[in-house]
Amino acid sequence: MQHSSALSARRYLRSEITEPAYAERQTISAIDKYALQLSNWLKPEAGKNRKQRRSLKQLHLDLKELGFEGWYDRMAAFARKWKVDQTDRVNSASKRAHRRIKVGNANNSTSKISPVCHTLTAHSFGRKTVSVILKTA
Repeated sequence: MQHSSALSARRYLRSEITEPAYAERQTISAIDKYALQLSNWLKPEAGKNRKQRRSLKQLHLDLKELGFEGWYDRMAAFARKWKVDQTDRVNSASKRAHRRIKVGNANNSTSKISPVCHTLTAHSFGRKTVSVILKTA
């Protein structure tokens, strides 16, 4: 009698399937119920100076007051991921804005860009303003 793993291996070798497909695991985290509230707290905190921000420990205590029973580590991991996602979103938005900026021919009389140099404020993200200097030859 052969083991089931040997039978499974033989079945995959005979079929056209190169890799077995497994259903994606759906796990429910204790933070899921409070994710929206925590995101709403993190947005204004991200724009503050480091000394004026509430610490993650304070945010964890505030979540505990709302009934959160999870560990600090899970909440901190959520905050780190949230920060990375926000940075990625801002970076992708600035890339899209950069692609939308169209520069005309500087020698054209209808162009509003100086033939030497022009500073263009592309977009303001929070307190940071992105400026682009366009130089034409």
